[in-house]
Amino acid sequence: MCRYEQGRRLPSLRTALALAFIFDVSIATLFGGMQSEVQKKITERISTLRSELEGKHSSGRVSALTSRQLRWLNDHHDHLQINDHQP
Repeated sequence: MCRYEQGRRLPSLRTALALAFIFDVSIATLFGGMQSEVQKKITERISTLRSELEGKHSSGRVSALTSRQLRWLNDHHDHLQINDHQP
């Protein structure tokens, strides 16, 4: 248990779910730092993908797939555009 607490070892998903149930807290509470790190990386990846898709879109190399992908990103992650340029 102390290895989990000290961050030297990650529990399996099953163990993490059990710990969340035992301590009556969310997984996000147990792994808040890790969740923030993952969200930051995913936000950066979404921003990069959006830029690539918008580049294709503006250059006239638009396929139906590119249009669908860009529309999906805008529908599901439009709020991330506000934070794209923050460090």
